[in-house]
Amino acid sequence: MILDHIDNAAFYFAQHPMFEKAFAFLKQVKESDFDNTKLELGGDRLFALFFKGDGKGAEHIVMESHRKYIDIQFVFKGEDLMGHRALSQCHEVNKEYVVADDYMLFNDQPSAQVLVREKYFAVFYSADVHAPLIGTKEMYKVVVKVAL
Repeated sequence: MILDHIDNAAFYFAQHPMFEKAFAFLKQVKESDFDNTKLELGGDRLFALFFKGDGKGAEHIVMESHRKYIDIQFVFKGEDLMGHRALSQCHEVNKEYVVADDYMLFNDQPSAQVLVREKYFAVFYSADVHAPLIGTKEMYKVVVKVAL
């Protein structure tokens, strides 16, 4: 997992060939973009999902992991409380891996919670099980999905 401010995005370009394009997109996001739900940036290899609304609260924690995509979760406005736990430490499967939608769910609790503030991003790799939206505050958030 990586947590940093969008102004530092260039430090991570070498981590993946599509990170530069993904972060360039995130730097130009504007509030009117949140009228969309999904925007393709590179077909099914790179796309953005938009969310605006309130977090679901800690009582609704569902940990998720992905095998085909890296998540770059960027808080455009507001803040999001996110949980994290290493995949190797998750043992309570809620839903087996769904290939078509690239997710697996766990009932394990986060081993850490991170408050991701406005203009910050969190990067979750396939070894990072995460629980977004566990805060209750309003946010505008973009999740860029980057194919592995």
